[in-house]
Parts: sequence; C-alpha cells; structure tokens
Amino acid sequence: MITSYKTIFIFIVALSSCFEAFADKKTPAVTLGEISSLQSKVLDKTVPLSIHLPENYDSSKKTYPVLYMLGSNYRARFAMLASTLDYMGETQIPEIILIGVDLPEGNRILLPTRESQDTTIPDGYIDFFETELMPHVDNNYRTAPFNMLFGGSNSGCFSIYTLLNKPHLFNSYFASSPSLSNIPAVLQQKIKSGLLKTLPEDRFLHIIYSDDDRDDTTESISEFSNILEEHKPGSFTYKVEELVNQGHVPAIDFIKFLLELYPDFNPRENLDTLGKLTQHFDNLSKRYGYEIQPPLSMIFNLGADAIVRSKDLVVAEKIFQYSLQVYPEGKESYLGMGVVRRDQGHVEKARIMFEKALAIDPEYSLAKRLLERLEKSNLTSLSSQAPTDTTPLVFAPDIVSIDGHASASITFSPDMTELFFNHRKIGDNYNIYTMKLADGKWSKPKPAPFSMNKKNLDFHPRYTPKGNRLYFGSTRPLDGTHITSNTRGRLHQWYVEKQSDGDWGEPILMGQPFVDIYIMGAVPSEKGNLYFTSGERVGADDEGIYYAINQNGKYASIEKMGDVINTNGRFIAHPYIAPDESYLIYDSEKATESNNGDLFISFNQNGTWTESYSLGAKINTKLSEGAATVSPDGRYLFFSRSEEKVREDESTYWVSKIYWVDFIKLKEEILDNVNSN
Repeated sequence: MITSYKTIFIFIVALSSCFEAFADKKTPAVTLGEISSLQSKVLDKTVPLSIHLPENYDSSKKTYPVLYMLGSNYRARFAMLASTLDYMGETQIPEIILIGVDLPEGNRILLPTRESQDTTIPDGYIDFFETELMPHVDNNYRTAPFNMLFGGSNSGCFSIYTLLNKPHLFNSYFASSPSLSNIPAVLQQKIKSGLLKTLPEDRFLHIIYSDDDRDDTTESISEFSNILEEHKPGSFTYKVEELVNQGHVPAIDFIKFLLELYPDFNPRENLDTLGKLTQHFDNLSKRYGYEIQPPLSMIFNLGADAIVRSKDLVVAEKIFQYSLQVYPEGKESYLGMGVVRRDQGHVEKARIMFEKALAIDPEYSLAKRLLERLEKSNLTSLSSQAPTDTTPLVFAPDIVSIDGHASASITFSPDMTELFFNHRKIGDNYNIYTMKLADGKWSKPKPAPFSMNKKNLDFHPRYTPKGNRLYFGSTRPLDGTHITSNTRGRLHQWYVEKQSDGDWGEPILMGQPFVDIYIMGAVPSEKGNLYFTSGERVGADDEGIYYAINQNGKYASIEKMGDVINTNGRFIAHPYIAPDESYLIYDSEKATESNNGDLFISFNQNGTWTESYSLGAKINTKLSEGAATVSPDGRYLFFSRSEEKVREDESTYWVSKIYWVDFIKLKEEILDNVNSN
C-alpha cells in the first residue's frame, strides 16, 4: 500500500505542475475534466463547476456513485482527486463521478460569520446542493444512489456542518483538517439535538488531520470527537485519524478516505471462481445500497487464469459469457471470448470476437496481434501455399502427400502441433504416421509408436476434441479373451491415451458393444458420442453410418443413423462429426457418371439431420474423394483424393494424396446455395 501512495503522489504532483502551466489564468479550468456551470436561484449567482467522468463512461451503461468537492486550493485539488479516482478505480474502489464546486470568493464563505455566527450562506449552499446541483447531476449523468461530500479546511468544516444539518443528503462525508474552531457552539448544538441524533440510515464520517496541524484545528477536532462519541446514533460510523508530520490538509487524505470507505473492494481472499467473485460484489452492493458490478479487469483476469493455468475452457467460456452480459461494451469481454473460441477450435467465431473488440477500439493492439495470428496456421509451414477459397490444394506435397504413395485420413491435436495420418508405399499395408511441431518446425513423418508392425493394417486415426485420446482401426490380433467366431478376422477399433509425460500409452481395445461387430473410423464429438462405419461386414446391405451415445463414459448400444444419411448411395462410410455435432461429413458412391466416392454434408437442425448436400464440383471429381476431417480451428477441410492405377500386367493399385480447402468459405457457399433454392 505504501508503494501505491508514493505512485499516486508522484503522479498527482506531476499533474498539478502541468495544471498550473496550462491553466487559463482568467477562467477556472482543469485538464482532467470539463468546465461547466449552473445558474443557481438559491444562491442568486452562477456557480462554476468542474466535472470528471470515469474513463469508460461514454461506452459504458453502468451507473456511478458521485463525489462532490468544494474549493480549497481548487484547481490543484480537483486534478489531484480526479487522477486518484482514475488510478484507484476498478482496482481498489469503484469508479466514481467527480463534481467540483468552485468558490471564487474563497471557501471562508462556507463558515458562519465571525461576529453573529450567521449561517445564511452555508445553509444556502446546503439548499443549493439538495434542490439544484444534485438533481442537475442526477438528470444529466448515470448516477447511482450513493453520494459523497469532500472538503478540506473551511470546506471540511462545511462537510461536517452539512452532515449535522442534513445527514440524509450524502451517504459519506470526508473532512480534511476541518476548521471546527470557527463554530464550536453551533456544531455542539447540532450534535446534541439535531437530525443526526435520530438518523435511521447508515452514514459515514471520516476526519483526517496531522499532529503538526494548526493548534485550533487539532484542539477543536478532539473536542468535537468527544461530543460526537457521546451523542452519535447507532447507525452512524465515524473515524478520526491523526497523521504524523503531514501539515494542514494532508496530501494523502483522499486516498485514506477512499480506502476506509471501500476497505474490501479488492479483498485479501482469493476470488478464484466466478461464484466467489459475483457473491463478493453482491455483498458490497447490499452494503452500499446500489449495484456494484465486478470490475471488467477482475473478470478478465479470472477468465485468463482459467485458460492459461487451469486450461479449463468450459469454465473460461462461462466467465466470458458473464463478462459479455455485464460489459457488452467492453473490448476485453470480446477479446477473452475470442481466445476461448480460438482454443476450442472455432476459428470463425474467434475471428468475429476479435473483430468486435477492434470495432470498439480500432487501436487495440492485443486484438490486432491475435487476429493476425489467427490468420496464420501451424499448418501453413507444411505447404508453400494455403487454400484461400474453395479450390482444393495438395497438402504438404512430398512430405505427407507423395507421388506414387497412398496418404489419407489425417487428424490433428487441438493445438495443431501434432498430426497423424494413414500412409503406405505400394505393396505395403497402411500404417499410421505422425509428425510433431517443435520450435516452429515440423518433424519428419515416422510411424506412430503404436503402429510399427507392418503385418497389421492400422488406419483412420481420430483425435478426441480434447486431445487426450486417439482412436484408430486395426486388424491386429486380439487377446484370447476376445477371440470368438464373431470377432475373428474383423477390423476392430482401438485407442491410445495421452500420458502425463506427453507420450502415448499402449493400445487399448474398445470394449462392448464394439467388439463383436465390424466397425471402422470412430470419430468422437465433444460429448463423447461416437460416429463410425459399421454393418455385418464390409459391403453388406446394412453397412452405413452408426452412432453410440456416451453415458458417463460407457456405451450401452449402437444405433444406425436415419435414411436421410444412409440411403444416399452405396458404400456410405468414413464419417466426420463436428465437435458440437452441428454437421456430419461422409463419403458415398452415389449413382453418378464416375461411380466413385464423393463427399457430402448434412446439418443438424435442432436434433434433425437435413438432407445431404454435395461438397461441390471442385471437391467431388471423377476420382474418388473420401475420409474427410476438419482442422480443430474449423478453418480447413482435409480429404483424400484417390486414383486407381494400372500396372503393365494389367493389375491395379490405388494411390492417393491429401487435399485441403478453406472450409469456412466452402460451408458458406453450400449454405448460400441451399438457401437460394
């Protein structure tokens, strides 16, 4: 806290110096607020005002408490208070509107006359506050029902005088080195018999002075405090604080006032969940009688912690959904949600969020950098050219896609730093190969550690959306427990799990109900539901796309998808399900002139699958297209394009390469065509 005091004080001194250098010597002005005035009928004069609003007032929809101050070294004091409110706002105190009331005649006018103790002028200023100034501020600004009055020296005396005359007018009263010796008799009478004595509402008074203050000030404050303690009502809280060697109207008085009024705005306890954060500020709202929302900075930091430290995107998403609800005008709300969407693999949704942040602040450098990075991809380093439209390009030529070889069925880790794909040389079985990205460079393809046996056929690897498991199909032998007449010679589904050291564990056979059936290409959704090709056997009449619902990590049965999917041609296979199950891509040999595999997509509309739509002539050619996947960021569609070749002895073999295309534009194009028809 000492560091905060020093920082604020240095900042204020610098501002005050600038203020004197640039101020108009003829007209009261401040650099940290706007100049205004109010014609007062009560005072029969024009009252000069200075108004300082919180930094984000114009873009916010919040209401703010209001602090009123009266002149005592007015220009420097107003700059000091304004800069302090800006510095402490949303970190140690709520944001506050500051209204300065200038007293060109000097603040001595706020005291009763010396001879007759006439209080006409200070009473008039109280009336001015109540009937003119405060209604004017409430009507022109978004104010919360919480008001504070601050004054120093003679103005501090007026603050206390107002408390004793109209205690309901302000919620909190601050007085720095108040000149109470000027009207001791009047004040004592007000304490003993005034409205404060029967006040039913909570009110707060904080007096600060220094041990080296004026003698009459220190003595009168002590006397006042003793009388007040004897006669104060139960609903009244006050504090008298003596500082050391700070002089008359101490420079750090305002910081101490604020921290005493809001002692636990930013509490010592760790508000490490959204529930704790909102509960804390609900409690503050009840205490102060107006809504105090958690600061955007606190919400953002909580969400960032969920992303970076906890790596819990579900929690982070809830935090930034709340942030967007409470601060729809906050650029940080959109930035945070953009990072969540990016890490979830929803690149287009992430782009929208970053663009909304930039719409609020076009110079928001962090949003600019994140948007630029989003336009790039870990995958672009594998190809000299990345797709920018719906025209497919060969992916990683001579690395993954090699002339005369067969490559297909690629899948990526959620952060796209690891990939697996099927690969074989002509005459070999398919095996699963892997590559890793480290220090910005991809390793060379090599067989995955669980796919080293050339005698087995391993293919169609598929990551889970969380990246903790990898499914694949294999003809590897089963152990004795699973060998039956139904399982012998079949293709089965296996999986490996990511270990704590980052390596993959030993292959595990998927249990029932998957053991006794033919199953190929299992693809998991975010919910853990599995979609796959199945049937009595390859090419059987019941072959098609099936699914199994995840029930707490178990699968009771499998179901065949409806006719809208499974009657679209023959050899319907190799499904890819969107992580959120919003669409399904698969390949099928439809009765076309080529009679080869083509790719189709169906959309999930409130639980009902639409008819299947072709991915278009640029994708579906006279060759055979299939085994589609989508990159975790949702940006690229990958698929294999296979071609049958004939040897000199007229025997045939297949070669294939992996292609990629801009899936965002492809999906938009398909939906536009659907809607136009």
